[in-house]
Amino acid sequence: MKELFRGFEWNRIAKGNRTKLGSMMYAYALGEGAEALEPLDKTPRNQQRYRKL
Repeated sequence: MKELFRGFEWNRIAKGNRTKLGSMMYAYALGEGAEALEPLDKTPRNQQRYRKL
């Protein structure tokens, strides 16, 4: 998710909202977005990675 925003924009979002946004993205990738996104592993900074299908 962080890569979708410029650095300063991402940092201006409250941490709790960033966490919620990440959770919603993961749920989307497993549900209705399963045909478009595939969750991969996590980065060393514990950020979820995705692959566009």
